[in-house]
Amino acid sequence: MVSAKYLGELTRLAILHFIDAEATTFGSGVRPLFNRASSKKLNGNFEIDVAVMREIEAARDTDVPRVVATKFGLPQESVTKEDGNIVKEICRAVARRAARLSACAIAAVLVQMDRAKLGGGTDIGGQVGVEGRSVICYILNHCSLMTSTA
Repeated sequence: MVSAKYLGELTRLAILHFIDAEATTFGSGVRPLFNRASSKKLNGNFEIDVAVMREIEAARDTDVPRVVATKFGLPQESVTKEDGNIVKEICRAVARRAARLSACAIAAVLVQMDRAKLGGGTDIGGQVGVEGRSVICYILNHCSLMTSTA
């Protein structure tokens, strides 16, 4: 549930939802994402991964529309600053979800090993190995697993 491809696919599906959503879903004066423009990359399964998400989040606010347009194969004029901010928030939400799922899994392992207690607190503490450096680094940089387990 937290692999690079899975997180990218979840992000892609959320973006497609906002492209296809009716303006009435969001209230008056709000247009669909990218003014309903899409691309082969957005319509292709598993075309987005954590590297793209990381690049979007790392971009300065003024550069986000350009990065989004480039990475998703969209015309530059289709991506507004507001669109860029929405995509950035989607990336953050997906990473936050992944951090929380990872924190739950790590906490469950610690409880199973009698190194932590349900309801909080640790007896001895412990170490848990986690594989998948690029995904884990992205999640850790986004929001701390330590905060998620607290």
